[in-house]
Amino acid sequence: MAKETIEAISHAELKAQETEKKAADESGAIIRQAEQQVGKIIEDMTKSAKEQGIGSMQKTQRLGDEILKNALQEAEQEIARLRTQAKEKEPDVIHRILSELV
Repeated sequence: MAKETIEAISHAELKAQETEKKAADESGAIIRQAEQQVGKIIEDMTKSAKEQGIGSMQKTQRLGDEILKNALQEAEQEIARLRTQAKEKEPDVIHRILSELV
């Protein structure tokens, strides 16, 4: 009976060691899988953030280009208006200059 008890204890210890090793192996596999998933999530989020950032930069660039284009158009219109005013006043200015000289 003592021999059977010792064998049962030895068998239980072996079974416990096997179970412990299996649990360690499984936990290692779970940790590796989790690390891979986290790496993939980080990679996807980084890619998405970059794409959004690039999209925002492009949108900002287009908006800046549009503002610059509008400002140039307004400046050209103002220059044309000032040239027209100068042309309209040219005869009067010439007349005043000539009248001062005479």
